[in-house]
Amino acid sequence: MIHPNMATMLSFVTCDAVVSTALWQQMLSRAADKSFNQITVDGDTSTNDTLIALANGQSRTSAITEMGANAEKLEAMLTA
Repeated sequence: MIHPNMATMLSFVTCDAVVSTALWQQMLSRAADKSFNQITVDGDTSTNDTLIALANGQSRTSAITEMGANAEKLEAMLTA
């Protein structure tokens, strides 16, 4: 939790990429392990901290369905 007033961290990531749900979840999990899951403010973890990532597919580019050059670039942006 964020001390001293027991605040909760809410994080939202959005993009227009066309990416499969399973791959997007894998990339988000790896990115969170490298960033959000490293955060400690008062030494306690909060069950209410939230990270939500939405990919709406509006870019009309080729779908990213497996790891490759485009997926690696997208994943790098999640941790930039």
